[in-house]
Amino acid sequence: KRSASRGPGVLARVVDANNHYRFAYTSAGAWAITKVVGGTVTQLATSPATPLTIDTPYVLRAELNGSSLKLYVNRTLVAQATDSALTTGRIGLRVFGSVTRFDDVVVTALP
Repeated sequence: KRSASRGPGVLARVVDANNHYRFAYTSAGAWAITKVVGGTVTQLATSPATPLTIDTPYVLRAELNGSSLKLYVNRTLVAQATDSALTTGRIGLRVFGSVTRFDDVVVTALP
């Protein structure tokens, strides 16, 4: 069975592989915010289908402020959700079933 979130993305509030938020491109051709808690995957928000262009850079921004979760692609808000299941953790980069390059990763505390 294919993962609902198959493409590149950013992980946030990572506790471990079974507990984190995922901001990623999906196999359905859309951007999504997904929660993984106790290994259970729940899609919280999704964008309309958006095809990716090969060899085109995309700027991803995952903004987490309390329970507010927002995903920006090329400075445009594409998905947002509210969830308070995970409050702390690390960040990560995700690649699954795709070839992806990451550079200039920046983590900034919100005021």
